[in-house]
Amino acid sequence: MNAVQSTVQSYAEWMSGGRLSPYVRALHVAGDVMLMEAAQPAGDMSDPPTCDLTLFTALAPVRVGRADFGAGRWSKRFDPDMFSGVAPQVATDIMVDEPHAIRVIAFNGDRFRASLAELRPNRDPFDFGALHGEGLRAPQLSRLIEAMWQEALHGDAASRLYLEGAALAFLAQLARLADAAAEEGPRGLLGWQQRRCTEYLRDHLAENVTIEELARLVRLSPFHFARLFKASTGLPPAAYQRRLRCQRAQEMLRSSDFEIGQIAFSVGYETPQAFARMFRAETGTSPTEWRRRARA
Repeated sequence: MNAVQSTVQSYAEWMSGGRLSPYVRALHVAGDVMLMEAAQPAGDMSDPPTCDLTLFTALAPVRVGRADFGAGRWSKRFDPDMFSGVAPQVATDIMVDEPHAIRVIAFNGDRFRASLAELRPNRDPFDFGALHGEGLRAPQLSRLIEAMWQEALHGDAASRLYLEGAALAFLAQLARLADAAAEEGPRGLLGWQQRRCTEYLRDHLAENVTIEELARLVRLSPFHFARLFKASTGLPPAAYQRRLRCQRAQEMLRSSDFEIGQIAFSVGYETPQAFARMFRAETGTSPTEWRRRARA
């Protein structure tokens, strides 16, 4: 993930001193876990990026007019037992249509990264799929967060020990739910998102297009875009652009008399040598040899 650098150390600090702090009803910090309840008005409830994995649930049904947790914008009625969440270093965009009460749990990203990486190898430890979109229905997490909330009220050493273990249990259940939802639900970019990205790459072959540029085109965070793009195309964005460059170069080699250096420059390579390395990696042969065979 290409993270946005946060100016806020933790979600607890943001809610203790940020513009939404007047609406906090209770906030408990136990080691690397924060629990919070807030009664908020209608309006803009967006948060800046923090260092935490942060989950939100409503205490009563509420209409969310607009929300984006980094995996695309959505609008829906958000019921209790639903959870949405944001990864570390990702900002939220939230507009709520009515006064509402929420409960929030935040996990320090640095503290829990290793545990999540061990639990979910070969993937981004903070990518929980549907959690960052329209959310996951998880009554079991609601029950666990309620137990954690009641325990946090004690504020003693036993409470802190309980919350440390409960935090790991919470994350394990969350990972299991998110993985099950990923197996059942759609994978990859939506059709219009994939078309827009691939067309943009074709139109900008001579440029080094970044993940951030492509993610902005389809209103996703770089964090989620890279995963969805690879799921849709089978390749990371940079590798997909190399393939498009190679295909364009093959067209020019076959149908034009441009020199290799001219073709290299037209598809984004400053030197024929760099172009030739890419071309051989993609096709198994040199541009000159490929042209000879194509015209034989």
